[in-house]
Amino acid sequence: MLRHNKKTTLIILFTSLLFIAASNYATSEYAIASSQESYYPSEDIYLIISGPSYMDYIITIIGPFGGIVYSDSGKTDIGGLSYKHLTGFRDSGIYRVVFEVDEVDDVVESCEFIVLDVGLTYTTTSTTQTTSTSTSTTRTTLTSTSTSIL
Repeated sequence: MLRHNKKTTLIILFTSLLFIAASNYATSEYAIASSQESYYPSEDIYLIISGPSYMDYIITIIGPFGGIVYSDSGKTDIGGLSYKHLTGFRDSGIYRVVFEVDEVDDVVESCEFIVLDVGLTYTTTSTTQTTSTSTSTTRTTLTSTSTSIL
């Protein structure tokens, strides 16, 4: 009888340790993303936040001229998700979204999106290393055009 209790206790202990290890692994993953890579001025913007359940977080958006244009805090739901709906920004350029967690004293994650002004041309360059001795550069030009009636 005593041997059976030790075996049961060890199984429960082992299962508990696995659960704790899995929980700690899952809680170290944070992410933030915008619903699109580019927007028109004043177009609605949606941010998707993921992390542990009931996590407190802070979002700061830095505008194209380097100033803070939006700051807010929130909490993820039981599934570890949260959403922010912004009414958009008028200034064109690249916006950086900084995502911080209250328990961590550093930037956890960040993402960027572009607000495209009508009629302007934006050029983005990304460089990727294909081998240890050479790099390739991809240049993409985005042109935004529309007709408006004033």
